[in-house]
Amino acid sequence: MKPYARPSRSQPRKPSRWRRPLLWGLAALAVAAVLALVVFIAVYFRADQPVEALAARWGQPPSQFITVGGEDGARVHVRDVGPRDDPTPLLLIHGSASGLHTWDAWSAALAQQRRVVMLDLPGFGLTGPVQDGNYAVARQVRLLTDLMDVLGLRRVIVVGHGFGGELAWQLAYAHPERVSRMVLIAAQGYPTQPWQVPLEQRVMETPPLNWLGLITRPRWLVERSLAQQFANPQRVTPQMLDAYLELPLREGNRRAQLLRLEQNRYHAQSERIRTLTLPTLILWGEQDRQAPSEQARWFERDIRGARAVILPGVGHLPQEEAPDAALAEVMQFLAGEAQ
Repeated sequence: MKPYARPSRSQPRKPSRWRRPLLWGLAALAVAAVLALVVFIAVYFRADQPVEALAARWGQPPSQFITVGGEDGARVHVRDVGPRDDPTPLLLIHGSASGLHTWDAWSAALAQQRRVVMLDLPGFGLTGPVQDGNYAVARQVRLLTDLMDVLGLRRVIVVGHGFGGELAWQLAYAHPERVSRMVLIAAQGYPTQPWQVPLEQRVMETPPLNWLGLITRPRWLVERSLAQQFANPQRVTPQMLDAYLELPLREGNRRAQLLRLEQNRYHAQSERIRTLTLPTLILWGEQDRQAPSEQARWFERDIRGARAVILPGVGHLPQEEAPDAALAEVMQFLAGEAQ
C-alpha cells in the first residue's frame, strides 16, 4: 500500500476561465458608478443660500423675524396679519418639506375676518436651523408656546397640516387651556407604512443618498415628489414648485431635516390623541397617497368633538390643490365657534 502523498504547494492552481473577465467587469462597473456620481453632483449641485438672498423673494412684508426663547432662542420667520382685536387668532402650522407659503391661498381671505399667524418652523423656510440642533416634537411645541407669548396670543385656534397637524394636537394635549379649537389637515399621528413616505423624504432618510441631499437638489426630483402629493399634478404651479425647490436651500435647512427625521423617527404617541376633547375639524383629501383618508376616521373616532370631511379628487395638500373647497369647510367650522 503506497503511503499518502500530500499535494505539492508549489503547484499553482489553474485560474478559472471566468475569473479575470469577472474582475474586469466589476472594476468597469465601479468606475462607471463613480463617474455617474461625479456627473450627477456636477449637474445637480446646489449650494446653501444665505437667508438674505432668499428673503429678497420670500420674505417681503408682511414677513417679519421674531426671536423667541431668549438670546439663545430661534429667530423665527412669521407673518401676522388681520385684525388685532380678534379674541381667538388662528395659528397655522405647515407640514414636512413645506413652509408658511403653503397657506398663501388662504391667508388673504382669512385675514379679512380673523387675525392669522403663520410661521416657518425651525429647520424650514427662512427660519433655518436652531443652535442646539434639537428638532424633537416636544421642543417644537415649546417654541410654539414661546411664540404665542411673544405675540400676546393667550388662546388660539390651531390649524396644522401633516407634521404640523401633529404639532397642533400635541400643543392641544400639552396646553389644553391655550387651544380652543383645531383643524387637522392630513395630520400625522398614527403609524405609517414606508411606501407612504414622499420620494424626497425617502431619499433624505436613505444612506448614502442623504449625503447627496446635502449638496444636490434636482428640480425634477422636487417636482416629482410634489406631484405625488397632488391628485391632479396639473394643479402644481410654477410658484409652488419654486418655493419647494428654493426654500430648503436656506443655510442649514437640509442638515436640520436629517436631524429632525432622525430625532422623530420613533416618537409615535397616538395614545395621546384619545385624551383630546375639543371641537376639531378633520380635513382630508380622498386621493391622499401619503396618508390614506381612512386615517381621518381614526382621528374622528379618537377625538371627542371631532368631525371629518373628505374632499373628493384631492391629494395630500388640500390647502394648495383645492384651496377654495378646503377653505369653505374651514370657514363653516369657524362660523360655529360662537355656538
